[in-house]
Amino acid sequence: MTSNIKKYFQNKVSWQKRLQYNFDNFMSKGGLSLFFSAFLTNQFVSKILAQVSQEPNVMSIYRDLFSVEGSELYIKPISLYFPIEQLGKLTLADCVKAAQERDELCIGVKISKLAQDRDKNFGIDLVPNLDKELNLTL
Repeated sequence: MTSNIKKYFQNKVSWQKRLQYNFDNFMSKGGLSLFFSAFLTNQFVSKILAQVSQEPNVMSIYRDLFSVEGSELYIKPISLYFPIEQLGKLTLADCVKAAQERDELCIGVKISKLAQDRDKNFGIDLVPNLDKELNLTL
């Protein structure tokens, strides 16, 4: 039992080091420093670690996402997914469904009017509850 706990924490520290290395490597190659400094907050890293501790298989997804040659994340306008008439009170589930219809993946939203609010994570809400109501406008 003790060896499993020790191994878990060694893996967690190792993963954090790899994440930091990939982040530093990305930034040294001219990455979007403003976006990633807001994106990779301690709160976000804590959520990732909590998720990985509950479901270790998602680690391979994060390895791919945070590697220099891995997948890319885009912030796209809501108008690509919904006609103006449907905007307003939508849930993340609505956004996920709309993204799936375009063969894309929605992992969160960015609320532009909160872009300067540090307490609201600069408007970035990653992996909110699927039933969370979002007031989305153009």
